[in-house]
Amino acid sequence: MKIKKKVQEKEINTKIFKGTDGRYHYLYQITNLINGKYYVGMHSADQLDDDYDGSGWALKKAYEKYGKDKFEKEILEFCYSRKEVLELEASIVDQDFVDDSMTYNLVTGGQSPLYVSRETRNKMSNTWKERYKKMPHPFLGKFHSDEAKQRMSNARKGKRKGDKHPLYGKHHSDESREKMSKSRKGKVKSAEHRKHLSESHTGKVLKESTKEKLREINIGTKLVHRFVNGIIEKKKIEPEELNEYLNSGWLLGIGVKKNKVHRFVDGKKESIWILENELEKYLSEGWIRGRGTGFKAINKKGTVKVVLISEVDKYIEKGWKLGRGVKRFCISKEGKIKRVLFSELKSYLDDGWKRVINKKKINKIVE
Repeated sequence: MKIKKKVQEKEINTKIFKGTDGRYHYLYQITNLINGKYYVGMHSADQLDDDYDGSGWALKKAYEKYGKDKFEKEILEFCYSRKEVLELEASIVDQDFVDDSMTYNLVTGGQSPLYVSRETRNKMSNTWKERYKKMPHPFLGKFHSDEAKQRMSNARKGKRKGDKHPLYGKHHSDESREKMSKSRKGKVKSAEHRKHLSESHTGKVLKESTKEKLREINIGTKLVHRFVNGIIEKKKIEPEELNEYLNSGWLLGIGVKKNKVHRFVDGKKESIWILENELEKYLSEGWIRGRGTGFKAINKKGTVKVVLISEVDKYIEKGWKLGRGVKRFCISKEGKIKRVLFSELKSYLDDGWKRVINKKKINKIVE
């Protein structure tokens, strides 16, 4: 392997040791046991057994295709600091290394953002906490002007695009993705936001070497899906695995054909996404199709309130009526016509106004 040769040319620290900051800093290699392809990266951690399995996007796709059990991780060298291990990674994972068809690396090494130790971060945090206990934040209650916002926007444009972004070529862990997913559920992007997202991705072109790696990863795979507790789960599999997955309840495709159903349990709305072929089953169990705003207006003796649909019958038994109960009457005086509430009608009639049966025929007035 090219990586083996490049590492062997250097003086290797085979001994396991912590860096000067009390953390482990090491260079590692992850190898695909099926096709021999490999990924080289660096990692800093408090513990060696933190289950870290690389952060490359092409590597993650390969995990989905072959399964993590088909890969082997090997620590190549330990270093005394994060700076040292970044320099080592940069010396090995160069552009020729990235362009090699046998690697999963998409960007050159040594591009990790500036590292600040946990001890330093805690000191900074405590300093600011103590400072703001004594005095409020200097910007509290203030706002940037539109002109200032535009200047800040112009100053930042282009500085975090492509390989300049600190997360370029990296990926969030499954745990982080789950947290972000929960925080965004129920939020709807505005039309303007969707337009900005579309424009930001327009015109972007991948390198041919990157396209070839992604193409090789996706060739021959099948996409299947299923719903677990109302949440869609997707997975790429090999063609020979398709029958096994279909027999286990998975469905072929990306699973866009789904329905939203809801019901009320103890006055609280519960809603989930279900498959198209499950709709009849859920409807027979009392679920209602749609998102289910599930509210009705009721009134009683001039009081109006909005309640859950599931509570309407209970209120009707207590004398409430459906609707807002706001009845208005048409009255006329000296050629003028207006609508008033029932509670206001008597005072208007005493003041000389008269009831009107038809607004289009004002001459029809009831004394």
